[in-house]
Formats: sequence, C-alpha cells, structure tokens
Amino acid sequence: MTAISDLAMIWIGLVFAAGGFSFVLFGDNYLFTFGEHCYLGGFCAFTFFTVWNSLYATAIVPISSGRWLLTISLALGALVFTRLTRFRWAARYFVCILSGIGVGLILGLATRSEIIGQLSTTLVALQGISVGKIDMLSAAILVIGIITSLFYFTYTREHTGNYGRVVRVGRLFLMASFGYILLSDNVGGFDALALFLQKDWTDLLKGLGVVRLLLNSLRLLR
Repeated sequence: MTAISDLAMIWIGLVFAAGGFSFVLFGDNYLFTFGEHCYLGGFCAFTFFTVWNSLYATAIVPISSGRWLLTISLALGALVFTRLTRFRWAARYFVCILSGIGVGLILGLATRSEIIGQLSTTLVALQGISVGKIDMLSAAILVIGIITSLFYFTYTREHTGNYGRVVRVGRLFLMASFGYILLSDNVGGFDALALFLQKDWTDLLKGLGVVRLLLNSLRLLR
C-alpha cells in the first residue's frame, strides 16, 4: 500500500509537471511561474548544501588535520566574495589563477581525447584497417562534416559560388548535430515523464483505491 506521503509527493510532482507544460499552451501563467520559482529556489538550496559539504570534506577537515597549505587555496577562493565590497579588484587574482589552470587542463585533456583520439580513429577507419565498409563510410562522412563545418565559420570570404555550396553543406551538418543534441535532451525528459506515469501514477491509482475503500468504510460506519 502506498503511503499518504508518497501519494502527496506524486500529486505535487504531477502538478509541477502540468505547470511546466502549461507554458506551451497558455504562455506565462501563475502555475508555471510558481513552479519555476520553486525549481530555482530548490536548485539554489541544493547547490549551496552540496558546495558546503564538498568544502567541508576537501578543505576544512584536511586543514584541521594538519594540511595547512590548503589554507592558501581557501584564501584565494574567499577572494571571490570581495566583489561584494569596494575591494572587488582582488577577485581578479582568483579568476586569473582558476582560468589559467582550467584552460591548461581542459586544452590538454580535450586535445588528447576529443581531437587526437577522434582523428586517429577516423584515419584508421578511412584506411580500412580491420573495419567494415559501414565504418569507412561513417568516417568519410565525419571528415566531410568537420571540414565543411569549419568553412561555415570563415567570415573573411563571402559565401557565394562553389564556396557557398560547401558552406551550405557544413550548415546542414551543424543543423543535424544541433537537432540531435536537442532531441536527445528532450527524449531524456520524456523518458523520465513516461517512467513517472508508468510507475508512480500506477501507485497513485492503487493508493486512490485504498482511500476510496476507507471512505466507503466510514460511510458504512455512519
């Protein structure tokens, strides 16, 4: 039997889901605005406690156990809050250090995994080394899409003539990739909604049957 608290949470989730979809049909309305504010407030609270727990586990506890060098990182992080004061210039040091380290790590990892790794795999597929014809065709399409997409972002030459045709091919590849990303995000959301309707809504109907049985019992007792 589904507990009353579970039934309440299912109804609340259903109301918020309906409020989110109501924007498509009715535009901005009170139900959508209320759900949006609740989502943002809950997200901010969740992020705050998550950051605090991470800070406590990675900085406060190690510092209290004798790792005093971490106080330098903690002090640099605290410089961010100087933006709220008249010493806001001090926050630039933390941003510069974080940006430099982040760019170095991201470029190194991204170059190795997303560029060199992908290029080596594509070249192996183009050479036909231990791959099938489908893989060779996929690699050829990938190379064409990369090259034509790069031509799309050249603004020093007018997109006309044969060059314009190449650019239009690149635009088609970009539109296809953006459509795939949007579709994958929406499919994930609809899968979660379908799971909610399949599991939680079934439990809700069972719970409503129990509530209806209790109400009928009360009527008989009268």
